Amino acid sequence: GGSLWVADRDAGTLTPLDPTTLERRGESVVVGGEPVAAVAADDGTIWVADLAGNAAVPVDGTTGAVGAPVPVGKRPSGVAVAARGGGGNAGGGSGEDDSIVWTANGADGTVTRIDTSTGVTTTSARVGFGLTAVAQHDGRLWVAATLDRQVVPLDATTLLPAGPAVDVDAGATALVATDDGIWVTASSAGTVTRIDPTTGVADAPVIVDALTGPGAGPSAVAASSGALWVANSHDRTVVRVDPTDGTVAPPQFFARAVSPSLAMGTVLADTGTVWVSDPVAGTVTRL
Repeated sequence: GGSLWVADRDAGTLTPLDPTTLERRGESVVVGGEPVAAVAADDGTIWVADLAGNAAVPVDGTTGAVGAPVPVGKRPSGVAVAARGGGGNAGGGSGEDDSIVWTANGADGTVTRIDTSTGVTTTSARVGFGLTAVAQHDGRLWVAATLDRQVVPLDATTLLPAGPAVDVDAGATALVATDDGIWVTASSAGTVTRIDPTTGVADAPVIVDALTGPGAGPSAVAASSGALWVANSHDRTVVRVDPTDGTVAPPQFFARAVSPSLAMGTVLADTGTVWVSDPVAGTVTRL
């Protein structure tokens, strides 16, 4: 199977791990700059947001070969990818380099679109302040603007507004798109909120702090096997949320203490397996 690629911001590298044993599958790949987010395209390419280099960097997921950086906006902190014309959350890949990549650029408040087959890049006008994450769903992008306390919908092709911005709780930091909603974590408020992708209306926030105590700091979210997995950076827990009704599972069963700090970490989920990275401790935990 494929590898689990872990970005090391301080070292400027990506490291391939066995997703089951978490053992190294080879040497770390030097990307350079400050790799802060990464996402895999259907053709196996890993696209990395380089915060310091103001670029998106392609890495071959099989060989580890690093491609030429693609200039984007200032300080990209989030990245998303979909197959051309896939129409869904990730698209239906053809095995060829025919993906569209988007970056959320925090310093200048823009979004950059990269057509990997033509090399053409497009950068939007400012869409908000403090952009932290971007997700794609059925022809729309959803962009978290943490300083505005909003999630902004854009047309995925033109990067023009695709509806009014949606007000969310303070500290919007991470997004995930599922079949029936866009979910955003709010680290300052301790909540995760679903936005209806058709109407753009936000449901009542789900209070994650109700289980783990005040100040849990939900800062990352992933979806798999009918569940949301939320990583809390302050109290070092991961909780499971039922996306159908917002029920948060009892922490004694689903919340797991991980290494010292999940600040700026990530949570990934696939077919029931969950991985959480801890950049402070330099660890990855499989739950």
